Amino acid sequence: MPVREPAREFFSLYWNPTSDRLRRRHQYQWFTAPCRTQVFQWMKRIPPGPCIEIGVGKGSLTIMEHNPATLFLDLFPRLLPRQHGVVADAQRLPFRDATISGIWCQAVLMHVSLHTFLNETKRCLRHGGIVGVIEPLSGHPLVQCYRRFASARSSCPHYPSFADFLRARENSTRSQVVPYFLFSPLVLPFLGRSHPLVHRLQNIDARLLNRFPGLSRFAWYAAAVYQV
Repeated sequence: MPVREPAREFFSLYWNPTSDRLRRRHQYQWFTAPCRTQVFQWMKRIPPGPCIEIGVGKGSLTIMEHNPATLFLDLFPRLLPRQHGVVADAQRLPFRDATISGIWCQAVLMHVSLHTFLNETKRCLRHGGIVGVIEPLSGHPLVQCYRRFASARSSCPHYPSFADFLRARENSTRSQVVPYFLFSPLVLPFLGRSHPLVHRLQNIDARLLNRFPGLSRFAWYAAAVYQV
């Protein structure tokens, strides 16, 4: 199953040098920093060997950027670094079985089949290898309303649910899945990244999600790692 064509068309426009305004409307890296911090901590367990960062984006190479054996994979050649860049589909990884130590991606799985992606990463990972993902989810009511009118809807994303990530644990020897963000997205359109209320609400969200696991279905994001 290839990457959906509407997604390819949207991101071809999204990463066009003239589309700065469009990109600014969808830049939440600062808001999702707690997810990345968590996953980066988990992925310190990656065994030695080559790693892959999938969906490089605008050159913000993250979890693997200090590993000289890292390969960077994206559908759009102009987004890749000059060295170690690979143009490929995340569901058809051009690597031999059991040759990769770590795989990382963020906000990619909404455009591919989660089941196919995880099976493909399991094929490529060597024993003890780890895949780490950060992904927006389908269940947050306010975010669902926003998505009905957001320009990104033209990419026809299929957001996974938190339950999808829990089910994916069945194919791993070790895993961790953590939900993020309940009420803090309410203030996202109005407050800047340095506003203390944003971080206060994120902390409240974390405590609520930890105390009441049933609320996880309404979380905006999930951070997950799976080890084979």
